[in-house]
Amino acid sequence: MNDLMKAVRLHAFGGPEMLKYENAPKPELDRGEVLVRVHAIGVNPPDWYLRDGYRTLPPEWRPAGDFPIIPGTDISGTVAAVAGDVGGFKVGDEVYSMVRFPEGVFGSSKAYAEYVNVPATQLGHKPRGIDHVHAAAAPMSLFTAWQFLIDLGHDEPNPVMPNQHHPVPLAGKTVMVNGAAGGVGHFAVQIAKWKGAHVIAVASAKHEKMLMNLGVDMFIDYRTTTPEDLRDQTLRTDRVQQVFGLGSGRVRIGGHIVSPESLFDFLRATFDGRTVPMMDVEGVEVASSGDWDASTGVVVKGADGSVTLDFAGLLHDDPAIRLATFRRLCINTTLPHRDVSEWSNKIAGTPISMDELKSLLGAFRTAPERWLQDFRGKVGDLTLSDLQANERAYYEAFFQLGAGLPLSQALGQAVERRAEQGNVAHVAFLIAPLAIATDFDIKALVAGLADKEAAELASELAQAGDLFSAIAALQIVSSRLGSDDCVKVGTEVLDAYLGTSERMAEAAHDFVALAKSVIGSADINGTLSDAPIANRRCALLAHAGLLTREFSKLEVKRPKFLEMVERWIGNSYRVASLVERSSERWWVRERLHPLVIAAQVRMRLRNIIRSIPEADRPAAWSVYVASDGVEVPDIVEFSAGPLDEYSSNWQTQTFPSAELASAMDSGNIVGDQNALFNALLAFEQPSDLGVSRDSVIALLERSTDDAFAQSVELALTAAARWKDKLLAERTFALAFERKAGGKWTYRSFAELAVASAASSTDAAEYAAALEKNLRTLVERRLAPSEAQDMVGILDELQDLMPDLACLPTLRSAALLAS
Repeated sequence: MNDLMKAVRLHAFGGPEMLKYENAPKPELDRGEVLVRVHAIGVNPPDWYLRDGYRTLPPEWRPAGDFPIIPGTDISGTVAAVAGDVGGFKVGDEVYSMVRFPEGVFGSSKAYAEYVNVPATQLGHKPRGIDHVHAAAAPMSLFTAWQFLIDLGHDEPNPVMPNQHHPVPLAGKTVMVNGAAGGVGHFAVQIAKWKGAHVIAVASAKHEKMLMNLGVDMFIDYRTTTPEDLRDQTLRTDRVQQVFGLGSGRVRIGGHIVSPESLFDFLRATFDGRTVPMMDVEGVEVASSGDWDASTGVVVKGADGSVTLDFAGLLHDDPAIRLATFRRLCINTTLPHRDVSEWSNKIAGTPISMDELKSLLGAFRTAPERWLQDFRGKVGDLTLSDLQANERAYYEAFFQLGAGLPLSQALGQAVERRAEQGNVAHVAFLIAPLAIATDFDIKALVAGLADKEAAELASELAQAGDLFSAIAALQIVSSRLGSDDCVKVGTEVLDAYLGTSERMAEAAHDFVALAKSVIGSADINGTLSDAPIANRRCALLAHAGLLTREFSKLEVKRPKFLEMVERWIGNSYRVASLVERSSERWWVRERLHPLVIAAQVRMRLRNIIRSIPEADRPAAWSVYVASDGVEVPDIVEFSAGPLDEYSSNWQTQTFPSAELASAMDSGNIVGDQNALFNALLAFEQPSDLGVSRDSVIALLERSTDDAFAQSVELALTAAARWKDKLLAERTFALAFERKAGGKWTYRSFAELAVASAASSTDAAEYAAALEKNLRTLVERRLAPSEAQDMVGILDELQDLMPDLACLPTLRSAALLAS
């Protein structure tokens, strides 16, 4: 065995030239340690402070220098060996760490090496969604942001920060991150957003796109924003808006800050045909003149080129021009119903102020079209954070989300009110994804269109790329069978989605992946959490449908994209979805599946055909329905799936337990699992709970290795679906018995504890079952890494279920064990 490795070492303090790449002894494992083969290291300020001998510290704080020294703390790599007393890691695991910090900061961390021995308590599994280079860059920066925003800071006195730092809850707060594009800053942005804060990022303009992709609510370029303007923007209100370059009381045009007085004087002169230069707040000329055109706005001509202010007519003295400008803006951007009415009345009364203009443009910014425009601009470097739209106004542009308004009524109002606003084609294109709900019918919206216009609109919807616009298109043309154009479009829709499987499969895959990402981020961020559950989910799924249109234009590796979304949603969403099982909302994870969605869309399309009397039905359409009983529809078409959950005719169905028992006794584990999975997808309840429970337990008992893990997932899904407490308890006990001390992490056990409790029938029973399961885990003698897993998941559960009284006590016990 080779006892040497390569390392970067110091033999004396000094500049970069003191670093030497050379052979060094390979470290030996001690108790509680893991040997890591390093793939990448992170470079941090303490590394060059050490190289320089920490000359900026008081003399009594400087290291003596036990040369040769291997600097560095942050690593990412793979496990090469594991000490006998360490659990939770095995050879080949991808891991990362901040090694022995702060105690090793004077040279005992030894990260700049081919191999590093790391205390197991300081090691974590590398997230699968990032590579080693990015993982190695994370630990110190991420911990710095985390310990400032989330955890209690140090309690050791030092000359830099003598007092312990105490973070505050971030939800609902405004957090401004200076240097937001830096190592610590960009993590602080993400943590603050995750915890529900309104985040203002301060950085240079070249980082704006990156930070907006991370979800910041407002970006400030410190090079063009004066301290006074920054103060105005951040202190004027608790939650600050930045819309279309508008600050609080000022406008940014190009690189210039312009006062409202200067802008208004310039526009009034332009409206009157006079020439008055526009000056910025420093007296520099921004524009020499402007051209006014009521159909487009004012074109500002300056040394840096020209800019069109399409909103200029809102400031005109003539109310007719103000209203015409507003309607023109609304043609390409849709506001919520009530906003359109309120703004129309306000604009018709008097010219609006700068603050009102800012507010209106802010409403336009949160509209779906604006969001999609931003999305299109990011296609080249799209990130999953681009799939989120967290503003309530965005969703209310689809339909009313007010509490107490049934979904069917909300959908009806969406059609009725939009029909009164004109620009039917634009509105239809926007709200077509609401065909996610079976109670939605778009025909009334387009009743005023001629047949040819209706056919053209339906054709555009059919080609949009999302499944629900295709349903809406068929709805439109199915009521106009006297038109050859409409029949032709309907036939094209059916041929595309029922005649072949490829287009349906791709669209269903994209929709499910995007819906999971949209719903996952909404669940974590609490988006629309106060809306009725049916309305909330319908709005989120309509968002996913709209997004699917844009996504369908991209080159996507299917099904890899869906797998990536699952990884991105990660543990936080997984726990949230497990908790949701207790409140009849668990389908988001288990039932939002491409096969289920495709089957239900096929059923929707066929039902539209079946609603047409056979004598009136086009022959080309009839081939897609079974009029003589020959056709055998998909079994999933008869299930109550996620699309039907929001229908007024949703109903529970049962399946024969004896047939399931026979199907699960094939002698092939995979075949038995598939039989159970299909039953869970297609039906609600077994006809005989005891028989079905015995079949599932028998499957568990004969499953081994990886198949056992899959059988446990299926069994707990069945227990939650069937509200079978006995099955849940038996499954959890078997999992704990057969995998305790094995390769399952304690986080896995904790997730099973949550999933098992979801079989409870009421809140009190759920709380008792969850406490019992979690206590079983916490009271076992935990290794430090196991205890850390438990602390993490208990933190997440406290966020999700703040009223569950047992969680703080259990967390304290796990924290002590860690």
